[in-house]
Amino acid sequence: MITECNDVLTYTMIYVIIIMYTNEVNLMLMNRKQLAMNLCYLAKEDYALLNDIIIDYCDLIDNNKFNNLEDVVNSELQSIV
Repeated sequence: MITECNDVLTYTMIYVIIIMYTNEVNLMLMNRKQLAMNLCYLAKEDYALLNDIIIDYCDLIDNNKFNNLEDVVNSELQSIV
């Protein structure tokens, strides 16, 4: 139960902080999505850029993700051959 003006201000500030944080997270996600889409667009005709992106990605992911990706790639390559 809210008993004082300070309680109301505290709850209001918490609400505002949560809204600001949520908006910031959504903005970061949108920026990441926009960056990904822009990179896809640019890499369509620039295979050197695509190669650099893939190499950087493989260097940055952890071993578990790398192993999973390696399994998927090997599986796909075997299905082609």
